[in-house]
Amino acid sequence: MSDENLIMQLVIGTQCEACGRFYEADNISILGHEDDMWILRVNCGGCHSQSLLAGMIEADPPPALPGDTTDLVEAEKEKFDEFMVTSNDVLDMLNFLKGFGGDISQLFDQD
Repeated sequence: MSDENLIMQLVIGTQCEACGRFYEADNISILGHEDDMWILRVNCGGCHSQSLLAGMIEADPPPALPGDTTDLVEAEKEKFDEFMVTSNDVLDMLNFLKGFGGDISQLFDQD
């Protein structure tokens, strides 16, 4: 995923401070970026308020923290690798839930 797509997805998951509505891609304009800093203008489709947002995307991930270590052996890592949740998985779920019109019990209904 490109940095531009990533920053757009992050902003789509942001709510308007004035009315709480989620921003839509058509209402987000990338004004520019300098290195890792991005500047965006957002227009709310609900209350029509405008805001400027600034966000950073680090080119290199930060070094692993001590809490990121694991005691799994290589065979266990491979076994559980398919269950890893990626940032794309989180964004997919966010987009699904935005369009979901039911309640929580319907999310788990197997019918």
